[in-house]
Amino acid sequence: MNKVLDHLSKNWIEYGFQTFVVVVSILIAFSLDAWYEQRQSLKSEVKILKELRADLQANYIELSSIRDSLESRKLTVDSAIHSIKNDLPFRPDLFRFLTRPGGGLFNSANTAYKLIESGGLNLLSNDSLRIGITTMYETDFANIHRRQDNLWTFYENQVHDLRLDLFEVSDGENIPRSNSKYIEPKDPEALRQNLRFKNVLVTIFGETNGRIVFLGRTLEKLKLLIQQTEEEIRNLEA
Repeated sequence: MNKVLDHLSKNWIEYGFQTFVVVVSILIAFSLDAWYEQRQSLKSEVKILKELRADLQANYIELSSIRDSLESRKLTVDSAIHSIKNDLPFRPDLFRFLTRPGGGLFNSANTAYKLIESGGLNLLSNDSLRIGITTMYETDFANIHRRQDNLWTFYENQVHDLRLDLFEVSDGENIPRSNSKYIEPKDPEALRQNLRFKNVLVTIFGETNGRIVFLGRTLEKLKLLIQQTEEEIRNLEA
């Protein structure tokens, strides 16, 4: 009887040790799998963040260029208003801004939109950064497009016909940027007295200034998002 118990006791110890080894091996395998999946997830997140950073930087450069162009246009419109108010002679290229809204068209369609639409941004572990980027593309950039479209609509509905009535379009051979067109008043004195035209100039000035202000705010947000994205990349790669 004692021999039987001794034999069973030895077997239990052996079986217990084998079971322990198997359990530990399984746990190690699970841990390695979890570690590998985490590393792969981090690599994917860093890749997405770098793509987003490139998009944000490209958008920043483009919007900065548009703002600079609008600043120049604002000065020109202000000069036109000043010339009318003070009976000053009109430069040949002064009213060129009436041909189109100016500032360029902002094209924000890029990788970030695809990530938002596909749910790819959900891979970002930083909730604040994910919300900030989503808001930038779905709200701030949408407002830029809306203001842009509104000004184009205003030109089509209010400026186009007025320009045809009051101005002659000429080739710009004797002025800077000779590959463009410029327009000159058919009757400068009548133009100075045209109330509708004055109101159009004031509206263009106000809309242009509004776009400049909004772009300035958006650029500040973009700059901060770029900094936050770069910081997140550094943290994940550390």
